[in-house]
Amino acid sequence: MTEPKKFFVCGICGNQVELFEDGGGDLVCCGEPMMIMEESCRSACDEAHEIQMEKIPGGIRLTVGKNMHHPMTPGHLIQWIECWIGNHTFRKHFDPGDEPVAEFMIGECCENGERPGVRLHCNVHGMRYCGSEKSTTQTSCETKTCTGQEKRIPV
Repeated sequence: MTEPKKFFVCGICGNQVELFEDGGGDLVCCGEPMMIMEESCRSACDEAHEIQMEKIPGGIRLTVGKNMHHPMTPGHLIQWIECWIGNHTFRKHFDPGDEPVAEFMIGECCENGERPGVRLHCNVHGMRYCGSEKSTTQTSCETKTCTGQEKRIPV
């Protein structure tokens, strides 16, 4: 299973950078070292940040929020949601007013029984992560709720 790439954020301007290959150097923005974006489930362990994963024909639908969608205002929104399985990565970016729902056509990627990993970034509460390890109690790519507590991202 391929682990997700690392994300960094500038503490001054908010720029986000995804690191594809770690060459060992420091990332700098606005004259300051960038900070790694780590999973932050403790600050966002509520129903508004739960990731609902539902199997659809040919893929999965990811919805952010358990009983109602996560807020999508300019001051508080899901900026992006990402799904990866094997060496395939899918990402959707959101704007204020969008529904925090993404559909990824990953059906062919699920044929080996691997379950996709999912993470998102809330501009207020940070990154949420749902691991992709194989499950013995759940068929791959079936309906799942991620509370953000399944796995921590290694740094």
